[in-house]
Amino acid sequence: MKRILLLLVLSVATSMPSHGQLVLSPGEAYSYQFDTLPFNRRIVGQPGANYGYFYLAFAPSTFDAGDSIRLEFFENSLAEAPLRTMDFTSTSDPPIGIYVGAAWQDIQGAFRITQLSGSETVDSINVQAVKMNPDFSFNYYQQIVTPVPEPSVLAFFVIAATALAGWRRWRIYCHRQRGS
Repeated sequence: MKRILLLLVLSVATSMPSHGQLVLSPGEAYSYQFDTLPFNRRIVGQPGANYGYFYLAFAPSTFDAGDSIRLEFFENSLAEAPLRTMDFTSTSDPPIGIYVGAAWQDIQGAFRITQLSGSETVDSINVQAVKMNPDFSFNYYQQIVTPVPEPSVLAFFVIAATALAGWRRWRIYCHRQRGS
């Protein structure tokens, strides 16, 4: 009975949504493609132009001397050539905020973060698009991305092995109950 309860708790815990940080080591990359950005608000009386904006926040004290990252921005998808590519080193002051020109005006696009050297912990990413309306007001679209790394293969193996062992044990228990 204890094993069945443990299996139930394990399955519930692994099915819950999680939020975390993304740790990037040299050569690793995180890509994100969005088909839409949620409407946030309408801005009235603010002069300006259409633009895309990207904001990257690191965990405190993780952008150390010698660390560098590459940011690539894509208008529609990761399959096309980057609209803009920028490299940042530890001399840059995090967090990093970048105007990406008139990008993402169709409210879709993509970006990729590649760790060139060192190791970073990314807390959150903010993607924005601001579009001017005919009445000179602006629609503001925003998506805050909290990167959650994929579970490891080992974690999947442990969960599957635990589930299989619990299932086999349950079948043996049921078989013994029928026989007595």
